[in-house]
Amino acid sequence: MTRQLSKCIWMIPMAIGTVVFAADDTMTTPPAQNTPAQAMPAQQAQQELASRRLSKLMGAAVFSSDTQALGNVKDIVFDGARHQAGYVIISCDKVPGLADRLAAIPYQTLQFTGGDEARLTVDLQTIKSGPTFARGQWPAGVAADTYSTADNYYQKQAKVESNAGNAQPAAAEIGKEATWTQRAGDLLGRPVQNARGEGLGDLKDIVMDEKTGATLYGVLSFGGMLGVGDKYFAIPIDDFKIQPGVSGLVLDADKEQLKRASGFDKAHWPSHPAQPWMQ
Repeated sequence: MTRQLSKCIWMIPMAIGTVVFAADDTMTTPPAQNTPAQAMPAQQAQQELASRRLSKLMGAAVFSSDTQALGNVKDIVFDGARHQAGYVIISCDKVPGLADRLAAIPYQTLQFTGGDEARLTVDLQTIKSGPTFARGQWPAGVAADTYSTADNYYQKQAKVESNAGNAQPAAAEIGKEATWTQRAGDLLGRPVQNARGEGLGDLKDIVMDEKTGATLYGVLSFGGMLGVGDKYFAIPIDDFKIQPGVSGLVLDADKEQLKRASGFDKAHWPSHPAQPWMQ
């Protein structure tokens, strides 16, 4: 992954088709602040089904439109300038002749069908004939033209709408930095600190709109030990910064204030970040 995020903070979004996930992953409560959740109307609850945790998308089994097993979701690549998912990276473990290959496929082709499975809107032959790259080339050897090639192929062969319609084209540059280089897998679990260098926890998860691929918020896991006793905060993704010389993410937050804040109800993840989130 190209960590060129000082200009394009959170090259994400995060983050698929018609979705029905397992019950333990459903976000049914959008609290106004990071406080215990409140009930909401059934119609609103139905609308919130599209909001899911990125960690739940990773590793999902993937099938072609003609129900052939392909492999699983290895990563998701985002346009950092627009906070929009651009490509899903899938393994081709179960495709004859492609067991050691990965494929970058436009995000619009992916639909989660329930549980830990997803289906592409393209068939097996289209995948087999399409562009792939060797596992050993990921991530350093994969350049922006990998995604340009995927765009061109799937737009022509599978009539997949180009990402350029709602996000920056794959091969475009912003300040001489390729846009489609942010991998979700390199963000989850990264340590978070404030400007004074005080450790605040880590990036526990990222919540995205599965239908659009838009990143909704990041989740700070604060305090606790080995996941026990920690508090979760739903924070706008732009509030997390990546700075030169700093290995983790930087968040403008006071550690003592976080200790006093309540965070959100872990049993009911919100659909959007709280404003203000540090209360």
